[in-house]
Amino acid sequence: MSSNPHTTNEKNPVEPYLADFSTFEKAHQENTPSWLRPRRKVAISRFAEWGFPTILDEGWRFTNIGTLARSHFVVAPPAGEQGSEAIAALLARAESYVPGDATAARLVFVNGRHVPELSTVPAQGRGVKIGSLAGALASQEGILECYLSRFADADDRNYTFAALNTAFLEDGALVVVPQGVELDKPIHLVFLSVSATDGYTSAVHPRVLAVVGRNARASFVESHLSTRHEAAHWTNGVTELIAWQNASVDYHRLQLEDPDALHTGLLRFHLEADAQLSSHVMTLGGALVRNDVHAVLNGKGAHGDFNGLYVATENHHIDNHLRIEHVRSHGMSRQNYKGILTDRGRGVFTGRIVVHKDAQKTDAKQTNRNLLLSEEARANSQPQLEISADDVKCTHGTTVGQLDAESLFYLRARGLPLEKARGLLVQAFAQESIEHIGIASIREAMLSEIFGRLLARPALVSVP
Repeated sequence: MSSNPHTTNEKNPVEPYLADFSTFEKAHQENTPSWLRPRRKVAISRFAEWGFPTILDEGWRFTNIGTLARSHFVVAPPAGEQGSEAIAALLARAESYVPGDATAARLVFVNGRHVPELSTVPAQGRGVKIGSLAGALASQEGILECYLSRFADADDRNYTFAALNTAFLEDGALVVVPQGVELDKPIHLVFLSVSATDGYTSAVHPRVLAVVGRNARASFVESHLSTRHEAAHWTNGVTELIAWQNASVDYHRLQLEDPDALHTGLLRFHLEADAQLSSHVMTLGGALVRNDVHAVLNGKGAHGDFNGLYVATENHHIDNHLRIEHVRSHGMSRQNYKGILTDRGRGVFTGRIVVHKDAQKTDAKQTNRNLLLSEEARANSQPQLEISADDVKCTHGTTVGQLDAESLFYLRARGLPLEKARGLLVQAFAQESIEHIGIASIREAMLSEIFGRLLARPALVSVP
């Protein structure tokens, strides 16, 4: 294992994690399937080689993760009895987004571990599997060996944190929807982080593996919520979703952690022929957030819609990094991400469309729009095209601006006070992203969350 060439500190920040991994591996030796051990070892070797990215790495040049590199985050312990009240409050909040009676199933994880007594998994029949990864590993589920870490563990240093997640893979969610099965209600995956010990600098590495079979249909909601921790806390998640031929999938990821949280997450989608994916990433929490979305449209006629909305207040930093790969012909993709930034909040968007040489007749479009509500808010947008085919239609566009002065004047001239007029314009801006979400309770909750955060900010009521 080589040291991280980008580390300038005298002490290599990777070394504590290598020691943690050695302890972790010994503790899980008896209940780890033989096929998983080498995958964990490869993953920790990659993390040791790549280390913590810096602004010298092209994929991270607008995002300084020094806060992560300077601290040693150990795997969070169980919440314990002292966390029961906080867990109940977070769970009630999660249910306001997707009520329990409106779901096909709900899996709840606290500090990275499945909690059966808080979960609700009605009998599905028809071969549907909904449960914890830890349980599936114990029962030697063959589907895990086939799919787990097969797609997320790319040989790409931009995904160094995904490698760390695989190295410490212990629990998470497993969902399998077999061929021809259509679920009419969403599956809610709830990840709660609760401070377990005062002053405990901790991390959780949640994992999701979802496989949707041919001609099947499923909807997912992945919610991340947390309490304020006594010390720095880091959520480092990975989701792998495979959609087979003509499958239809809606995937919602709601990042609503506390304002001090650190969050890195990878959504890795793999679509076969004629598969349809609608992805929604809503980021309204966290001091430092990096969302990676990597989708491979591997089959002819695959279609992916990638919708995102992020809100940064105070001095929070949110980085969305998308890579959409078209491998076969007649594929279609749409990226539509919007940012609302106020105070000293900063948003970063990097969207790359990659068209491989056999992906003729590709139709891909990318849009990023940012609304600045204060003089100190900042947005960096990097649209990128990498095209190796000659019969394609690919476009991209980006805008960064403030509220339209004429629209604001129009509303105020009709008697609306300044705060109300500005609020309506911000709502209209956000509504374009939220209205694409197919679950009404999420649409309502997201609007409420956004304005609960923004209306308290003094910059929102200042004249542009």
